[in-house]
Amino acid sequence: MRYRAHAREHRIIFGEIFEKLHKMQELVMWIQGEMSLIDLVTFYAMAVLFCYFLTTSERTHRARVWMILNMALSLFLERELYGYLSEQGHLTPVSYQITFPDFSLV
Repeated sequence: MRYRAHAREHRIIFGEIFEKLHKMQELVMWIQGEMSLIDLVTFYAMAVLFCYFLTTSERTHRARVWMILNMALSLFLERELYGYLSEQGHLTPVSYQITFPDFSLV
């Protein structure tokens, strides 16, 4: 009888631990999503600046518009592809989460 009580207590403790780990993992996934957006914006801003500085000479100034349009098109296609794949369920953070066993009392 005493062992059943200890086992039940351990089951409750394990359930609480895994529940907190799950919540922490959701928070980490949300932070990673926000950081990826910041990385995306930073990358394309730096790429546009690089294109601008690369085309400052007289010989290359006509290519500036095409390079910046290419960056804008790449950004648009990347966002649309990500949106399409995440709607299909391929890129959701839940698909990458570790599933923990359910230790709740039955």
